[in-house]
Amino acid sequence: MADAKSCGRSVTKKTSMWLLSCLIFWLNISPTWPFYLPGIAPIDYEKGEKLEVKAVKMTSIKTQLPFEYYSIPICKPDNLQYKPENLGEVLRGDRIVNTLYEIRMAQNKGCTLLCKQTTVNAEQSTKLSKLISDEYHVHMVIDNLPVATKFVLETGQVQYDHGFKLGFTREKETYLNNHLMMVLKYHTYDNATFRVVGFEVHTKSVATDAIAVEANSNKCSFLSDKPSNLQITPNQDNAVVLTYSVAWVASEIVWASRWDTYLAMSDVQIHWFAIVNSVVIVLFLSGIVSMIMIRTLRRDIARYNKEEEMTAALYPGVVSAVCFILNFFIWGQHSSGAVPFTTMLALLCLWLGISVPLVFIGYYFGYRKHPYEHPVRTNQIPRQVPDQAWYMSPLPSNLMAGILPFGAVFIELFFILSDYHWWWRSFFMSGSCSIYVFFYAVFYFVTKLDIQDFVPGLLYFGYTFIMVLSFWLLTGTVGFYATYLFIRHIYAAVKID
Repeated sequence: MADAKSCGRSVTKKTSMWLLSCLIFWLNISPTWPFYLPGIAPIDYEKGEKLEVKAVKMTSIKTQLPFEYYSIPICKPDNLQYKPENLGEVLRGDRIVNTLYEIRMAQNKGCTLLCKQTTVNAEQSTKLSKLISDEYHVHMVIDNLPVATKFVLETGQVQYDHGFKLGFTREKETYLNNHLMMVLKYHTYDNATFRVVGFEVHTKSVATDAIAVEANSNKCSFLSDKPSNLQITPNQDNAVVLTYSVAWVASEIVWASRWDTYLAMSDVQIHWFAIVNSVVIVLFLSGIVSMIMIRTLRRDIARYNKEEEMTAALYPGVVSAVCFILNFFIWGQHSSGAVPFTTMLALLCLWLGISVPLVFIGYYFGYRKHPYEHPVRTNQIPRQVPDQAWYMSPLPSNLMAGILPFGAVFIELFFILSDYHWWWRSFFMSGSCSIYVFFYAVFYFVTKLDIQDFVPGLLYFGYTFIMVLSFWLLTGTVGFYATYLFIRHIYAAVKID
């Protein structure tokens, strides 16, 4: 009987190995299909082949509120075609859409009318003037390459800026940059196929009456070398004409290096809260889901640790509440940076499907782990804590601890050796540096930024609060564990029972 079982196991094992070998062989000989990721593989164009010009959005470093390109409906196509976007593009406020620009590979084009003259009504003129005053930039892409503006510093150094300016102000009057001089760079190996390696735009403001349009054609010309500018007057109708020209330039830049210009861009006015904008919005649903899960599993969690309820709901709840309120204000401004309802559902699915299971898996293994064992026993009766000097009270000590991390080490050491209520003290003192981060954010807002509207200011301080809270929790946690390990090391050397 034992021999029969052994023989059966041997046959089963051999069968499994045979099937595995067949599977590996089939995978090796089976055909494969390559896939293409936009911007990863180069696209070769023939001379005269049409390239798509797509608009992305309009942004400003003064407001941090992105707007869709056609929020002012000038030269708007009859059939708008929005590009399917990933989650990151939606959270950044990108709304990639087609335009009426016609560009063909390696074919220059003189002054060309983008569309017929458009009359912008009073309401739209006021909004357009406000966008120009807030220094909004327009972002476009050709062959997945974003547009840039070239300028020269006083030192002679060449720099590039993202996008191009929608307009400019002069003596409190706003003017629209209605003519785009597009400079496109191409690289070729055989003069038969071409690759796009550069996309620059030079802007110009030309009054409507200074543009001459040929009959039955979209070709145009300027009536003078220095035409007057196109002024946008708020609260009244304005006639607007958009024109453009295209110049192709051969370049030695290879396709693999075409992003070097954009990676080397340096903008001294970039704000830190623009960097964390997408990350903060991703977290705004976390609190809602956390509270639902906590309420559902309250009884089970309470059996293990009642304090876990506060820990799991406090930070996600605060972050979600702040982001949810900020998103309402962004919606009210009709900004493309507002999170759509479908994106909220996508974030909810990501949270429920990835983050929540990982949290409970970590909680499961953490609960099964043996608790920390102290090197010495603690007394059941608390001893008398000696009186402390005024500067050792919680508020002054927290302020002093945040000035210099090195100073915090000595202050914490004093409390460790004289006060056994060091648990929360070490946490607060280590995180007190966040107080100075907040003070600096306020100082930066007052001295460096020119934000005057309510919603951009609210976004700034809302994101600042979330950043400071996260920084406080992070540094406080690190400080507590550093203090705890230090105490264990000290008392482990004490040879007493």
